[in-house]
Formats: sequence, structure tokens, C-alpha cells
Amino acid sequence: MAGLANRALQQPEELVRCNCAVSVEVGGKALRPEKSKAKTRTVHVLKARTGIFLRAPGFTRDVTISMSDLRTLVDSKIEQGRLGFVAKDGMQLVLSEAQPTQLHAIIRALNGEASPAQRTEPKPAGVGEGSQDRREAILRALKEGEGAGPKAGKDTHGRPAATPVKLARTGESSGPKAQASSVEPGKINLGEMPHMVLQELVAFLATDLFGLLGETCRALEEMTVAKGPTLRLARAYRNSAPPSLVVRRVQRQTNLRVLDLSGFEALTAGASKELAEALATNADLRLHTLSLRGCKALSDASVRRLLSSCPSLEILDLLEIPRLSNKALQAPLPRLRVLAAGSLGRAVTEKSQSEGAGFRTGRLDVGGGGSLAAAVHQSSHKACVSSLFTSFVFRELLSSTDTANGKSSEAPGASKASRPLTHLMFGHCTSIEVLPHLPASLLHLDLRGASLQAPANAEQHWRPLSNCPQLEALNLAGNVLLGSGAVLACISSLPSRTQLRALDISDTRPDAVLFSSLPTQASALTHFRACNSMALRNAELAELLRRLAALEVLDVGGCGSLEFPLSDLVPAAATSAAAALAPKLRHLGLARTALVGAHIDYTRRALARIAPLAKAFPISFDLFHAYDELPPAWL
Repeated sequence: MAGLANRALQQPEELVRCNCAVSVEVGGKALRPEKSKAKTRTVHVLKARTGIFLRAPGFTRDVTISMSDLRTLVDSKIEQGRLGFVAKDGMQLVLSEAQPTQLHAIIRALNGEASPAQRTEPKPAGVGEGSQDRREAILRALKEGEGAGPKAGKDTHGRPAATPVKLARTGESSGPKAQASSVEPGKINLGEMPHMVLQELVAFLATDLFGLLGETCRALEEMTVAKGPTLRLARAYRNSAPPSLVVRRVQRQTNLRVLDLSGFEALTAGASKELAEALATNADLRLHTLSLRGCKALSDASVRRLLSSCPSLEILDLLEIPRLSNKALQAPLPRLRVLAAGSLGRAVTEKSQSEGAGFRTGRLDVGGGGSLAAAVHQSSHKACVSSLFTSFVFRELLSSTDTANGKSSEAPGASKASRPLTHLMFGHCTSIEVLPHLPASLLHLDLRGASLQAPANAEQHWRPLSNCPQLEALNLAGNVLLGSGAVLACISSLPSRTQLRALDISDTRPDAVLFSSLPTQASALTHFRACNSMALRNAELAELLRRLAALEVLDVGGCGSLEFPLSDLVPAAATSAAAALAPKLRHLGLARTALVGAHIDYTRRALARIAPLAKAFPISFDLFHAYDELPPAWL
């Protein structure tokens, strides 16, 4: 890149020269200046035949950035004499102790506008130093957008263009404000309003409008950022944003409630210390949602440090963070309701792509049965993020909740109903082998890919869920050590008043007895998965559809004993509309069965008679949408 720029700048034309302090970082290390150069240097904007470049001489290596090489322009501190550039190769160039007018001239020159020294014609409105020029630029741009010219937000070639307010902001002056000018009738100039009036205006606005309002002026930008309740790191920013920038943003948002740093691999254990300090020192902060999904550089100590800084936390996402153990959750979390940890069994944290940068304020199926199931089970976990959570993690969660509430978890009279935990998800945590005492408030329990097993020779007396009267969703998929009797004992241990609505027993070892008993033990089921079960045949499927009257989603992918055609389930359905087997069924998953492939059209026609509202899919479902949101939304 440097060689190409050198060849292009053999005979350049100087557009702007700026005297300021310059600092350069390459690969995270500061670039040393030449010994003969003083601290204050000169930065040049040069024009060559191949484009416009910014050059900072006086360093041990050539420092040159072109517009095509530029990834991010940081101009938030331009009025304080600071301007930053981040190149695509990671080089960072910071200009400080400069005049704001010079920095604005640099930006205009890099954008291809003529510098003040080169202008001989009268200066067009919008690029002057006074507020009147900026107002005229805005009004003229708005008029042009209403005419027959190019569409607003696009240039003559259909490419995205800066909004009028952004163009006006780049032309701000550091000198005294010009005299206020008249504005078109019926329009209000927010920049002329008193600070107190702007505060009242922001107080009555919806939070989803903060991003748009913050583009109008600096004062409103500061107000809206401070009041914004959500901070989500955009996908395109996950590999480029430095942790210090995130820390500063957290410090500014005093009203922060949701912090989503999913996929932010730059958040190391060292950087988490600064973030934890920013969360702890903000006395007004009441963070209730924290997502660290895919932050693979975090450790037990760093996660525990962050959690200790968020005493009001209610929703916590620790999915896809390897090597976490029970120690990560040894922090007082008195209000925690939803916790997701471990792994979903596949890489859900995607690499960032070039789709814009900035902050935005918005399954593994394993074979079942016999030794083959165990082999596939073990190999599947090798591909997952390894988590070291054990069965004692439940005790840690309950004890931290009770201790924070001022009572001991071992007290004989402790009220179990007061424990706030409602959703627990520990995916593919193979060290979880037993189900301990669970809170009575639990609504959702997902232990997919664990190593649960019933006590030897005591399956009939095993009652692990007897204290969960409110449980609505249970996921035991991938627990290959659970046989049919153990799964049935687990479901039967629920209190009689429990309305279990979602159940996943894929990749366990169910048999015909389990399928025949299930409608009796869980008659309220609306979502059911039983993938990779060789015991499920056409007769058992017809019985499930007939007896589970509330069933809406059914996934039987990989059930190799199902036979074509599907119409054989109920022959009378072909002649009588009243014989519909599953009137509420919406989705039927048939991946890797004899009913799809070349037979998919026949299967869908037969399904229209058996379940008029249902659609057949040659895929398997994730009942909870891969926990894209917490608490999870159901399919």
C-alpha cells in the first residue's frame, strides 16, 4: 500500500498544510518519530493523478493514507483540535493541538472539495464559516431533494451521500457565531434553541428517534447519547472498534439499560477491567441486560468482574465463550431472571462483513440409539465451544441470589418462590450429569447436549422436576445417556398442575412406550421435537397427532422408521374434512426421512388433509430461534 502511494505522489500538488501534533500507531504500537524532528509536525493533504492523500512526514516509515485506504474517520473532537483516522490495515493516525478550521479544511480536501486557498470564485453557501452559510446549505439541499433532481440521500451516480445536516456540521467554525438569520416560515432551527429547551424536547421524544435527532447538532448528539438506553455493537464494527471506544461510550450513556457486545472478540481480559470500572463508577447506571456472546477472549475472572459491576442485571448471555466454569458466576446477582451459557452446538457468531460501521441502538443433531449415538455425541461436542460448567452451577446461582437478598439458601424456612430465576440455558455442558434442586420460579430449562443420567435402578423414584410447577419449556436433546424410562420419569415428576408446552427429546433413547405415554403426561404440548428416533413409526406419529390436540410445531427429522406415504396415517382423512388429525398444527419438520426428497409434493398434499393449517419442511427446527433474543421467542 505504501509503495503504491509513493509512486502516486511523485509530483503531488499540495492542497492543505496543517501544523499540529501527530501520533501514529501501527499494530498497536506507537510509531517513533525521526530524531531530528520536533514534536510539532506538518501534515499535508496532497493531490496526485491517482487521488488525494494525507501524508504525515517525520516518522521512521512513510505514513500515507488515501481515501480508498480509510476505514474510519473520528471527528467527534474536532472542535477541541483533535481528528483521528483509522486505515484498513489497522494504522491509526491522530492529529491534536490543531486549529478546528484547519481540520475542517483537511476533511473538505479529502472529500474532493476545493480548499479556501484555491478558490477564486465566490464561495458557495454551505462551506463558509458562519451559521448563515450552513442554514442556506441546508435549505438549498432540502429544496433540491423535493425537486426533480437526484433522490435524497444519493448523489448523481446513485451512491450514498452525506445528509445536509452532516454537510453543515463539517463546515462549523470555531470563531464567534454569526448573526442569526431568518428561517423559512413554519420551520424551526434547533441549533438556535436554548439548552434548557432542547433538554425538554429530548425528554418527550421516543428513544428510537434519538439516532436521527443526534445528527442535527453537537448539543443534541450529547443529549441523545446520554439518554440512550441501548448500546449494541454493529456487526461491521466488531473487529475494528477498540475497547477504549466502547468504554467511553458506556461512560457517556448514563441511562444505559441494554449492553450488547455479541461477537466483540477484541474485549480481552485486560480491556474488561476498564469496562467493569466504567460500569461500576456510573452511579446512575441500572444495566439490566448484558450480552457477551462470542467474546471468546474472556475468562472466569473477567466475566465475574463485569458481573460484579452490574448488581441490577436481569438478563445475561454468556453463550459461545469457551472455558468458562462455575467461577464465572460467583457474583451477587439478586435480580437475575434469564441466563444463557455454554454453546448452541454450532458457530453462531459470524465474522463481521463490510456492511457499515458504528453503534446501533437494534444445533447440532446427534444420532440416537446404541453405541453409535455415544460416538456421534462425543464427536459433536468436540466441535462445540467447550464449557466447564458442572451441576454445582445451579447451587452457585441460587446461593448468590439468596445471599444477595439477605437470607441463606440453606435456611429451612427459606421461600423458594422468591427466587427470580425463570430461564436457564446451559447448552452442551457435558460436565452437568445430575439435576439438582431447581427453583420453583423456573419457566424454561434447556440442558441440550449435557450428560444427564438417572440414578441406577431408581428411575421410577427419580423426581428431578418435582419443584417446578411453572415449567413451560424443557429441552433434553442430546442427552444420550437418558433412556426412555428416565425421560418419562423426568416428565412425570412435574407437578400435576404444570402446563408443559415445549419439549425436545431429540437424540435421546425413546421407545414406543414413551410416545404412547407422552400425551397423558404432557397433554398441553404445543412444540415437540423427537429427531433421530428409530422408535417413532407411522402408527406412533398418528397417535401423537391425534392425542396432542394443542400441537402446533412438530419436528421428526431423522426418524428413519417413518414410511411413505403420509396419507396412510389416517385413510379416512381423504374423504372427510372432519377427520383432520391435527387441526392446530402449523409446522412439520421432516428432514432426512422417507417423506421428503422426491416425495415432498405428495407429502404436502397428504398433510393438507391431515392438518389443514400445517406446512411440511425438509429441515429441522430450532424451537427457540437459536436464542437470538432473551427471553427466547418460540417458533
